[in-house]
Amino acid sequence: MLAASAGRERLERLTHLGIPPGEVVEQSLDKGALMEVAAANGIASPKGTVSRDWTELDAAARNFGFPFVLKPQRSLVSTGDALRHFGAVLVRDELELEKRIGQFGFPVIVQHTERGAPVYSFGGVYAGGRLLACVFARYFRTWPPEAGSASYAETRSLDPALTEQVASLIREIGWEGIFELELLQLEDGRFAVIDLNPRVYGSLSLALKAGANLPAIWCDWVRTGESASGVVIARPDVRYRFEDAELRNFVSMVTQARLGEALGIARPRREVAHAYFSWGDPGPLVAHAIELVKHAREQWAASRRSAAAKPAGA
Repeated sequence: MLAASAGRERLERLTHLGIPPGEVVEQSLDKGALMEVAAANGIASPKGTVSRDWTELDAAARNFGFPFVLKPQRSLVSTGDALRHFGAVLVRDELELEKRIGQFGFPVIVQHTERGAPVYSFGGVYAGGRLLACVFARYFRTWPPEAGSASYAETRSLDPALTEQVASLIREIGWEGIFELELLQLEDGRFAVIDLNPRVYGSLSLALKAGANLPAIWCDWVRTGESASGVVIARPDVRYRFEDAELRNFVSMVTQARLGEALGIARPRREVAHAYFSWGDPGPLVAHAIELVKHAREQWAASRRSAAAKPAGA
């Protein structure tokens, strides 16, 4: 998204981009700005603060206490001549904090850990000053379990008040296109913003399975400036599985002797969308499996090199 936005003058000679202005793209990726806009539109955020240096970070760490959630102000962090994606992490001690700051740099966002709070996703298409499509889902499992992506999710009926708040938030940010807003449900029933993904997002297959074809709706708007009257709403009780995340959760449950939960993960479900698997198109799952094997081999080779480089007796 950033690269396409920066190179829009060259790309627009070839195709219609449908990307908002550069300053909107920049703001939509700023997690600190998201917290401010959410608060202005009546949506809470987990208790948190932006730390711009070690002094502010030490004060925040003392205030919240370990463990706490740490995230870069933007998910894409410059590492030399490349950009790397980093999501939120749960920081348990000072050693891990130093390691993560080495990766993230400053500024960073420190947030209180809302233990046990259900995680929800509000995805959709926003254009022409209104929501064109919505899909609301609850995450029942993530990987990693404490601060990760959806492993198993189910669509839910829309909350009208939340829908109005989300539309207002996206309108104020200035975003147009596909988006996903991740939320926590607090003890008092209110929803709190975790993150905004202004792009095609990971669990998009769930929206399609539930009847909200977000890519088609957005492409129709970009081509014609028109959409169907009313809002396309994903139907409830449709499920999503992220295959290797589910496998990792299953292995974790077995390792911890939590066999009932492991059997729950293995239990077949109806009306399921998968991240990669499809009977009619097995290619993506095969490609993803090859990618995982290559990654595992690279990690194994790196660990062997690291062990070989250690002095004898170390």
